[in-house]
Amino acid sequence: VAANTAFLFGLQSGLLTPCFKLPTRQKLFTVLLNEASRDKSSEDATGSSYVLAVAGDGTLQLQGLEVAELENLKVTAGGEDCQFRQIHKQVIGKARGNPGTQESIAPGAGDIRLAMALVPLETQTKLRQTTNATYDGIAACLTIFVKHRGGASQTKGGCCGLLYVTPGDLPDPVGTLNKGHIAARTFLAAENAMKLVSLYNKEKAYGDESPRIGFLHASHLIVATPPAPSGRPVTTAPPPTETPPAYTQSSSSRVGAGTGVSSEGGVAKTSTGRSALRDEDAMLCTLWGLEAGATRDESPEIVLPQRNGFDTAYSKWKSGLTPSCSPIFAFVPLAPGVVHVEMPRDESTEFAVQIEQNFHNPREVGDDVLDILVEEDKFLARRDQNCVSRAFQATFAKCIPDKPFADSYEEEPEKNFVFLIPGDEQLFVGGGALNGAVGLKLFKDGGQPLGFEVDAQSKKILERLDKNLGKNVPRFDEKKCPYAKLHRALYDRARLQPGDVVTEFAQFGEAPVIFAACRSYKTDVHPFGAAFLTIFKGENRPYSQKNIGLLYTVGALGRNRRAAGEELASAARAALVVQDPRQFVKEIFLTGVNCMTLVTEYNKNYAHRRLEDGTALPTVEVLRSPIVAGGTFMNPHVTAQQTALSLLWGYQARFADDSPEMELMPDPAMDAAYKEIQDNVGPESDMLYQEIDQNLAVGAS
Repeated sequence: VAANTAFLFGLQSGLLTPCFKLPTRQKLFTVLLNEASRDKSSEDATGSSYVLAVAGDGTLQLQGLEVAELENLKVTAGGEDCQFRQIHKQVIGKARGNPGTQESIAPGAGDIRLAMALVPLETQTKLRQTTNATYDGIAACLTIFVKHRGGASQTKGGCCGLLYVTPGDLPDPVGTLNKGHIAARTFLAAENAMKLVSLYNKEKAYGDESPRIGFLHASHLIVATPPAPSGRPVTTAPPPTETPPAYTQSSSSRVGAGTGVSSEGGVAKTSTGRSALRDEDAMLCTLWGLEAGATRDESPEIVLPQRNGFDTAYSKWKSGLTPSCSPIFAFVPLAPGVVHVEMPRDESTEFAVQIEQNFHNPREVGDDVLDILVEEDKFLARRDQNCVSRAFQATFAKCIPDKPFADSYEEEPEKNFVFLIPGDEQLFVGGGALNGAVGLKLFKDGGQPLGFEVDAQSKKILERLDKNLGKNVPRFDEKKCPYAKLHRALYDRARLQPGDVVTEFAQFGEAPVIFAACRSYKTDVHPFGAAFLTIFKGENRPYSQKNIGLLYTVGALGRNRRAAGEELASAARAALVVQDPRQFVKEIFLTGVNCMTLVTEYNKNYAHRRLEDGTALPTVEVLRSPIVAGGTFMNPHVTAQQTALSLLWGYQARFADDSPEMELMPDPAMDAAYKEIQDNVGPESDMLYQEIDQNLAVGAS
């Protein structure tokens, strides 16, 4: 049993979005019913509220949607003055500036209390085959009605909102290739919509005003009707007569199919004669997408009508049909829930499967037989990345003439260059030590406003006497540093979703950057171990346009000290010190993992993306790194070489095809540590490193 269970958890750890976060299929889609009975079924179930899911298009309007839930709302639902369109446009526009993260507004329009939107993050990279097609425009918007609107009391199971799903601009569906792109858009749009509802339940649902969404009614959700040649939605004949009149819709409110127009051989056609996806195929892609976007605890149950191909698609989905069944689905990503493993049927495997299906991770099992499994933090660290496919190699930066150290930024770099700053938990750039030296360079040679105090007339940096150092140091006000505010805003988001990269494309404050990102591996309010990547504006790059940005991280605190030239550490800060040397080197290792993961993910998912002004984000080609926490803040029971080795193991663990070239700052400790890396020395070499995952450190994943 232990062996089989460990094997199953191992299979899950190989998936970017593990199956075990999803309930079994029968638990996700539990209701299949006629539309006429949907209100009563929701109310009789658990008293949960529901939202009505509607497929839309690029106009963001509710085209021809006539439902009882909208009759009592003080909101115009159609025409040029459609308030829903205005709300959709506002909140989706906000979300497009921050893809992958939900954005919300309080519209103040009629009976709409809250509007949330989500735009998927770099959807093209998720596709199963490399194509030249783009998948922009996919978005979802959730509007929550004020209490006692939407046809019933929300607290007693009524409709509490509307979920608007758009797949963006669809290609002309002539031929299997473009049908494949329509199918992919259908899948991605449905996945994105389910993620948005799950985020609402997790972050926004509380009390009567913002009820938890228990059901998602998919009566008007099919995602793939192609646009007419004019770019406007295709108008179609009314739906079949067996559909109750209160629930009519036009083709523009269905994302994926061409039902309602002439049909030949079971394939629906638009008024222009172009072959679109069948309702059944579109609904199947929708089910796969909803499944892929679902989480175990936060997602609502799905209510499907018995019409328009839903029942046939549901039967195929429930039987385990995967996108590999037809060339039309060639570009649809394999949803985690449709990965199947066949094992021999006996008592031990049945018990192991039961354990795997009912627990998120090995630590929840609570059975002595599973003590052999890895600790939860190591298990989670393994599962969130692709396999390492490139051997870790590094070079050493050249020293400044007549100096034992290298510069942070070169005057004439050959490739796009980023320097890693070991920073402070207050997240400013500047101050003392290496952080201060780099800050001065960015201030003087990059024209960046960083909080250094300057004489109004001479423009020289003012100084103060540091009694501890016995010399003058630059005056620096960390509260005026724009990076501190930007980093803090990013970290407050990142710590709520550890392991994920959070990004910012618009809200930078006064920081002279065009892109910012953060990744944290824990939820602690203090940002130790977090990594921040910022790409400079062109006019604020020191020396050369190839000095494109900085990577900022906060190493573990091994001593309660501050960098030379900064204020003395407070006594209260001593509580943050990592006293155990084994835990200290583990934190440094995970910091290295975090830094390399962030830069690699940036190169893979964001480099070359064009911003609103047409600027393309540059690839990070070279990353130069000093030792992190190897001096002032180092644990007294650890050497600089041991600290450097732990950091390099972290870099090695996430070094992949999209990782930058590594340059190491010349230092005797770094040199000795890198020689150990070249000799394949692993964490098993010393009990000091027993908390570090050996397999992860040596890139064995």
